[in-house]
Amino acid sequence: MAEEKQYYPTRARVYPGFKKIIVFVIILALIGGLIYLGFVGYNYFKEDIGDNSTVEDEDEGFLERLQNLLNPDQFNTYDPIINSDEENENLGIRILSFESIAPFFLSDESIVVGGSVEAASLSEEGANVYFTCKMKGYDIESDLEPSEFFVPGTGDVVQEDVYCSFEPGNFEEREEIVLKATSDLSVGSTYDVWITPDVEDPIDYIGFRPESISSSGVVRSGSDPGPVSFGISSFKSQPFVEDDTVFVTFELKKEWTGNLVSVNSIKLTVPRILTPSEDPTKCAFILSGRSESDKDYYELSSEVLDKINDNIETDYQSEIVLRCDFEIGQLYADDDFVNEILTAEADYTFEVSRSTDIEIRELDV
Repeated sequence: MAEEKQYYPTRARVYPGFKKIIVFVIILALIGGLIYLGFVGYNYFKEDIGDNSTVEDEDEGFLERLQNLLNPDQFNTYDPIINSDEENENLGIRILSFESIAPFFLSDESIVVGGSVEAASLSEEGANVYFTCKMKGYDIESDLEPSEFFVPGTGDVVQEDVYCSFEPGNFEEREEIVLKATSDLSVGSTYDVWITPDVEDPIDYIGFRPESISSSGVVRSGSDPGPVSFGISSFKSQPFVEDDTVFVTFELKKEWTGNLVSVNSIKLTVPRILTPSEDPTKCAFILSGRSESDKDYYELSSEVLDKINDNIETDYQSEIVLRCDFEIGQLYADDDFVNEILTAEADYTFEVSRSTDIEIRELDV
């Protein structure tokens, strides 16, 4: 007699609808994921940047937006390439040292502390560095020598020794003194722009891959070194296409320890084949002048500049991101493609500080 086969129950046998439940759960998960990505994408494109409330490109379909969202190389802003210029690597201001000139002070002695500060600038007018020196917790002024010094706009590093002194007073045994150095500085940025007709393979059309365009179509801007970097990036990959619209961001990013006190101006030099939108919700910059060549000049609107500086201590200490939509013009008949440079310059005020502790001893009676 043949041995009878034994059948062991499976989930499918015990729960006849088990497979259907699993399939239903997977479908729900996929639908939920797509809804989440769509929601994230929608909110990203509605993000408020400065005074510009609308970031979305109406010509972009949902699938293209989703592709941009999932491909950061085509979408996000980028850290600029800091120009590796050894002569200008020390642009900005630094407090190299700050300390008491004596191990302690007697209670009837003047308190004297000293430090060394270096600064370099590429501003056409040069820059002044201003000092303040205060004893923490006291509303008293110190005598400063010097109170400021001038730095020529050549990129050369200037070093200055500074001393501050306080008259004897009713101080604690240990006190903290803070030295601050403040200066108006500038930072420049350049962004390579390539424009072709609407062809299937623009790189093949150009005949070579430009060095500035990565394999994913990203062009990284170049920025002067210093306390603040200046980055320019585009919403769309390059090369751009004639008769199109391109979304460009301008990002000031604090690179050094210190305080960004104010942004004094941001100016653009724009090749004439690019025309910034006149809609203030789509571009933070306004026309300020025209050249006899093929360049136009734009500056950050006073409304956006005021908003930045009104909230700079709370909202803009790490980075400031601005936007502008550019209409791309037509190529001339004899142009196969166009290569232009978009340049930007920001003037700002930056402050660095350093503190030192002092010891005060009472006179022996």
